[in-house]
Amino acid sequence: MTTIQSLHLHPTIIYRTPQFSYNGSWHTCWPPLKQSIAVSASAELNELLAVVQDETDLRRLPQNLRQTIWKYFNRATFRSTPYGAFAAVGVATIADAAQAQGLRIKDQYLHTYPDWLAHRQLEIKQEQVFDKNCLLLANSSWYVAGKDIRYISKEETGYELVDISSSGLIRTLLYSCEAPKAAASVCHEFAATYGEKEVKDAIWQMLADQLLFCSLQPNLSGQEYFERFGFTMREDTKPYIIAERPLASGDIPRSLLRHVPEVVALLAEVLPSYHATALNAFATAFAARFGEKEIPLMVALDPELGVGYGQMDQQVESPLIETLRQSAGNKEQEPSTQEFLIKAIAGTKQRIIQLEELSLPVRKNNLPLANSVPVICTVSDDLVYMEYAGGATANAILGRFSLPLTEIEQHCRQLAASEQAANPDVLFFDVSYAIGSVTDNVNRRKHIYPLQLSIHNFDTSEKPLHTGDLMVSVHGDQVFLRSKKWGKRMVPRFASGYNYMFSDLPLFRFLCDLQHQQVHKNLSLKLRDRISGLSYYPRLQHKNVVLSPETWLITINAINSLPGETVYERLKAYLAERHMSRYLKCGCGDQTLFFDTKDTEHLTALYDHLRKEKEAYFEESWLPVNSLIKDEQGNPFMPQLILTLTHQENIYTGLPEPFFGTSNNLIIPGDDWLYFEIFVHPSRTDDLVCSHILPFIAAHKTAVKSWFFVRYNQDGPHMRLRIQLQDQERMQQVTQQLFQVLKPWMETGIISDIRLRPYRRETERYGELFIEHVEQHFFIDTCFVTAVLTEDMCTDQKYLWALKLLTDCRELLLLPTGDFDRLIAANSAAYCSEHSLGPMDFKALNKAAKELNNNMGLTGSPALTVHYLNMLNSLTATVSIYEPRQRPVQFSALFHMLVNRLFACDQRLQETIIYYFFERSLKTFRAKAILNPCVQ
Repeated sequence: MTTIQSLHLHPTIIYRTPQFSYNGSWHTCWPPLKQSIAVSASAELNELLAVVQDETDLRRLPQNLRQTIWKYFNRATFRSTPYGAFAAVGVATIADAAQAQGLRIKDQYLHTYPDWLAHRQLEIKQEQVFDKNCLLLANSSWYVAGKDIRYISKEETGYELVDISSSGLIRTLLYSCEAPKAAASVCHEFAATYGEKEVKDAIWQMLADQLLFCSLQPNLSGQEYFERFGFTMREDTKPYIIAERPLASGDIPRSLLRHVPEVVALLAEVLPSYHATALNAFATAFAARFGEKEIPLMVALDPELGVGYGQMDQQVESPLIETLRQSAGNKEQEPSTQEFLIKAIAGTKQRIIQLEELSLPVRKNNLPLANSVPVICTVSDDLVYMEYAGGATANAILGRFSLPLTEIEQHCRQLAASEQAANPDVLFFDVSYAIGSVTDNVNRRKHIYPLQLSIHNFDTSEKPLHTGDLMVSVHGDQVFLRSKKWGKRMVPRFASGYNYMFSDLPLFRFLCDLQHQQVHKNLSLKLRDRISGLSYYPRLQHKNVVLSPETWLITINAINSLPGETVYERLKAYLAERHMSRYLKCGCGDQTLFFDTKDTEHLTALYDHLRKEKEAYFEESWLPVNSLIKDEQGNPFMPQLILTLTHQENIYTGLPEPFFGTSNNLIIPGDDWLYFEIFVHPSRTDDLVCSHILPFIAAHKTAVKSWFFVRYNQDGPHMRLRIQLQDQERMQQVTQQLFQVLKPWMETGIISDIRLRPYRRETERYGELFIEHVEQHFFIDTCFVTAVLTEDMCTDQKYLWALKLLTDCRELLLLPTGDFDRLIAANSAAYCSEHSLGPMDFKALNKAAKELNNNMGLTGSPALTVHYLNMLNSLTATVSIYEPRQRPVQFSALFHMLVNRLFACDQRLQETIIYYFFERSLKTFRAKAILNPCVQ
């Protein structure tokens, strides 16, 4: 977990200011405001405003049109989010010096580009591709699906998967153009084999089918496309504007922002970590279908060949399992920050609650912060209002401003390099995604990361990635991407402020969800978001940092019910009665209005807003007495800052070990293994093993060489039975007799189905060289488990045998003691995090562990002890055949399979309990050793 000691405030700060000073009026600012409106408003509104030249004309306008202009001016005066000319950005630095008093900024300068949709004016002709010797680049999403080529195509209704018949020439061209390649070079290379005309015709057809892109087509990142193309804006071309206010002089005092890093570190400890639901569902579905295999990314995301993306009753063995199972279904239960906040609000009449006085519970298993965390805040005198914090990288907020400002481009690249330096075992890559609408304006940016994957747009980077190079696998609850070319784990970044949740493209959504894996992105503590439905929320503050503003719910009925001759009298009385702030803000995100309740025009707008909405929440807002940012004439502006908090702690591990690659692991019925899936309720599986499978195996001991079973829930609860035959010719006889043994349960419906399936050995997990050794261990492991089941042991006895195994493995130095203890701690933490266990759950676990130690002793027959010793020896021998660096992973995998066989249901929760109990016993042992050095 990231600590305050490791979190640093980066000296480079991006400031954002509205177009106008808050000392101005919309009447005096009309000429520049009219120009700004002209760029963003509809043609109808611009036609109405064209005749307005001065204040006299303004006053003649209808009330509704005056209100529209007032809202535009309000946006251009009190809202700092850049949009057209309504707000601007600039770059400043933090100074430690006491004399740092703020910034002086120059006049606004407009960086003007053609609107993104202007590229539709450009028509590419076939002869241009070859006459200009354009670069050709394969669609990064293509892959082989049977006899066809499948890829992402952009149609009028959106993106879709398209199939075309494959041919040798098409595949040759796709492989040849994985990186940009000159058309002349491609034609020359393959003309002798296929003929020049055929190659050119194929290239043109592939361009038309969107299987190829050429350098005449748009790119979203890198050198600006219209500049690269030599595009000249026509008079009717709508502009895309990023406004800049260059710094004239000054610095920002560090003392003003000194508490921001500590409050972010605190929020990272008490707020729940974000886990993308779609990514979790993908990991579960992938693991169920492919295990730990590596699959090409596009195949994994294919709804037919893989598991797709974004689509998405068992018995209770003990009260403890029921408690933990309920927690696993509620991700917000651990620990309940909401409950603490509700108590804080209910228990005080104060208008300001200090966060540091609440003693919020710390979450033990929270994810670390990203290496660069953006913080957007508004500053008013000594107060810092934190509007947003979190995400996977600060470049997501800053990227769009790299297009016009070299200083921001350099800052973004420095952050990207710093992220890479902190995580040397992975490679970061940017995702360049074309939405196909005007929204693509915000996705335009310079190259920030050295590597880039472009989705459906041309790529001008030096080292473009393509999805065919990316392999996906799932280990534990983590999704891994590996580049075949670079041989490293790949971590995506999306250096754009576009809200990717609006996209319906599975590939893009997957990559954006994946960028948030392993980082704590959720750092907002706005009370109204955490506790809904209240009519009043006090301010939540940490020292001088406001986390949640004082907020009131106002209804039109409440105002109209008050006495008073006019609306203004009733509204003023209502505001005074509720002790509301003079300055209020209403709306959400960057769609907000600012109100000065002592200004009649503002009150008119406030009442008009309520009349339309019926009710609305209003937050306290501020106007600085002495603004941090002024222009060279001394006019003050509403200052908004984008801070970047950084740390150099390693977040991402490399590729999981061991990595064995792929092999021919398929065994079909008729070879030496038989594999059955027997669908039966979990409560019947132990009985199935003891009363049917064991007698069957005993009756066919001359035919059976080894066997084992695994419990599964995919496609319904079932048991997977795998039998290795002494003689393949006995396959039909063994199969028929097994069906005969199970026939009574099938007739009564206890067994709903039996399927004879091909057996895919898990060579990716265990290694092709070692899989037979592992299968032999599974046989010995199964013999021990069936001995336990035969003796009808209770759940606590099963815990004790599992704990004995962990104890013996530790004492036998299967791994060095320190490594073993760290493995136990890591596994325990991972399982507790998976099930979102909180204080009440840990209390129940501690109570159960104490009762187990006090009231229960290990029991079992001599025969069971023999089976246990055989299993222990087999486990240690199996783990020992691997390289030392691979042994922790293999031990965890083999122990996981033991627990799976030992318990009829909730196996992952049972494993959570066992690891927690054992880690607790280790802590107790170490504590006693410290208190009594004689304890060994």
